[in-house]
Amino acid sequence: MSEGELAEPIPSIEPKDSFEILIKELCNDLPNSRIQTKKTLLGNIIIFQCFSLTFEIRMLPEYPQIPPRLVCISNLDFPSVADGRDLLPLVLEWTSLSTCKDIILSTPKFLEQNKLQEDKGEFYLLDPVDLSFYSDKPGMLWCYCVEVDPLNENVTRSRALIITHSYFLILEPSKSSNNWGYIVFWASLSGLQSIQKSKHHDDRVLLEWHESIGAKFQVLRTNQAKSIISLICENANKLGSIVQKSYRLDIEENSDKFKVYDILRKIERNERLIETMVDDEKINGLIALYQKAVEHFSGMNDIRYEIYLNKLHGLFTDERVMKIMCSQIKPVQGRRNRVKSMELLGVKEDFSNTKRRSMNF
Repeated sequence: MSEGELAEPIPSIEPKDSFEILIKELCNDLPNSRIQTKKTLLGNIIIFQCFSLTFEIRMLPEYPQIPPRLVCISNLDFPSVADGRDLLPLVLEWTSLSTCKDIILSTPKFLEQNKLQEDKGEFYLLDPVDLSFYSDKPGMLWCYCVEVDPLNENVTRSRALIITHSYFLILEPSKSSNNWGYIVFWASLSGLQSIQKSKHHDDRVLLEWHESIGAKFQVLRTNQAKSIISLICENANKLGSIVQKSYRLDIEENSDKFKVYDILRKIERNERLIETMVDDEKINGLIALYQKAVEHFSGMNDIRYEIYLNKLHGLFTDERVMKIMCSQIKPVQGRRNRVKSMELLGVKEDFSNTKRRSMNF
């Protein structure tokens, strides 16, 4: 983004409001910072230069009740922190006495001590985002899409998504202005377990997140599905992550196996259910689903089988589950109960003597 596109020079007129007073004071006190300003629907912005880099101090409507955001807007080498994230907490500890002048004066020291290719800074839920900010960023992309509820395809939501060098964001588009949105989800690409495109629906993308993100599934509908998958995999691989790109396998309806997608969807639903209530039916159902997932992914030589194997093991370390399972075991019973008892004991011993293999992405 060129300097001329950022803002107009500060007019030499008498200030009319507190923001203009602030700008006039900054220009007088810091003439070498090349202070500029920009007013948007969602707040005022101060733009300044430091070491040939351009930064924005974004003052949201709630300012000064909440701190401003400090964002680098210069195009930087991969992986860049100039992707809309807030750098202010790294530059100074904001207090009620802090000022925008303090931010500008503290930025040089921050740049001397930090590399802007390191994973620093934060995004915040419900923060407003100007989507056009990403239009000219190499290796980044944004587009509108539809989010489909993984458990009910009839439930959809209008969304915008952003892919940066190292992050994935979903926004709720603003109803009052174009190219604006509010962050409703964000996560590091390193937390992505797999990304898949439906074999029969070119506009469907399925994202599966690692347990550190909450083992979340997201289904997005967009005509840029191919570009999204390609860019996510490219950026994630540059970051050193293992992201699996594949087509969803559709198994025949009369097969004894579930469709892979249906298995994962039912697992997520059952996991939610046992968070609030545990009973024999839910436990046995979840065990069966975990076993189907392990069977499928191990047969495909897919590393995700370890995740569901660990989930299965973890189920047998849950005190609530153990209490119900043990209540079913009787000293003298038919063959079925003896087998169940042996399987339970075998899983317990195997898990207690085996360390979980951590997954690095």
